[in-house]
Amino acid sequence: MLGFIVALESETPNLLESLTNVQKHKINGFNVYTFNVLKAYVTIVYSGVGKANAAAATQLLIDHFKIKTVINIGTCGGISKKINAGDIVVPQTLSYYDVDVTAFGYTLQQIPHMPTEYMVDQALFNKIESIIRSLQKKCVIGKIATGETFITQKSSSKFMTVIKSFDVVDMEACAIAQVCNRNGCSYAFIKIVSDTIHHKDVNEKQWNTNVANYGKNINELIINVSHFLVYEQQK
Repeated sequence: MLGFIVALESETPNLLESLTNVQKHKINGFNVYTFNVLKAYVTIVYSGVGKANAAAATQLLIDHFKIKTVINIGTCGGISKKINAGDIVVPQTLSYYDVDVTAFGYTLQQIPHMPTEYMVDQALFNKIESIIRSLQKKCVIGKIATGETFITQKSSSKFMTVIKSFDVVDMEACAIAQVCNRNGCSYAFIKIVSDTIHHKDVNEKQWNTNVANYGKNINELIINVSHFLVYEQQK
């Protein structure tokens, strides 16, 4: 089964109105919705912001809904100069930027006994890239780093040594990858850039405006990706 993880419901305005046979569930404080696609059920959970929330929401999908394929879709911040607001980024690799256990002999960015870097499922990645391009949308392939800080010009200084090698940053993706990796699930990510580090620091009002502008794209991607992947599973 297929499941989506989105951090905030504000990232998918009016999405539920476009879905079929929607059922709402409240589990462990999470808002979870199932909907029908080609006689199969797809699940979407709104995790809230941050790594712990994202990890808990991922395990919920796996345990309660027997999800085998997880897709995280939502907004992110641009780091690379090649990245612009509004770009759709499909990461191939994921890492944490705020993990440092080097005092115990681990690599920078590595949680003890876990990989330093996570790779998405290549077959799933290829399908998602194909779907996005079929919608005549620009698709940027890149690397994403996850941490608990909203990165701005001011807040980035302590992490710049690490994040400068990444294309985008967010606050959930790598935690989702870690949980999926431990459970043997396939996973992929679709991120729309809401702001970049190379522009004036974004305040909450500006960020909300940007997210509202890109919400239609996120909705369109959820609908198209779910239909394509369910169809592929049923062939």
